[in-house]
Amino acid sequence: MGLFLRSIGKSWRDKHTNYPSMPRVFIFIFTLSLAVYTSAQSNNAALEKQIDFIIEENACLKVEFPEIYDSLAYSIPDDSTESLVIVQILKEKGFVITNWGRGNHPRGPRIISITMVKEDCECVVSKLYYSTNTEGMYEMTEWVKCCGIE
Repeated sequence: MGLFLRSIGKSWRDKHTNYPSMPRVFIFIFTLSLAVYTSAQSNNAALEKQIDFIIEENACLKVEFPEIYDSLAYSIPDDSTESLVIVQILKEKGFVITNWGRGNHPRGPRIISITMVKEDCECVVSKLYYSTNTEGMYEMTEWVKCCGIE
């Protein structure tokens, strides 16, 4: 049978596989991954600049970042696995956690609140889990408020 296929031209495998396009697919996936990674890095850099401005101003204004998470949460994590993006940024800047809590707003979202201090600046960071139309799925957002302390 193999001799017959070879005698009439390409084998079945040669006809039904497209090896030359595989490197192009790999390059496309690699480029797409790099673009997503670069976009995430630039988003983090922009967020860090905004946090720097909020710290410098010390104006006691609450600033919410509704687009800080790009996907929905399937559940609300336990305290041991909870992570807040802004808290991580503040930790890198030398802030330390002095207080935290969690609870529910009446007829509103689930909230995690963390207080952090560095020198003469106190920041309160909250992460909110808003219910969506899909049961068990939550939209997440964070806000921060930094005030000068005496």
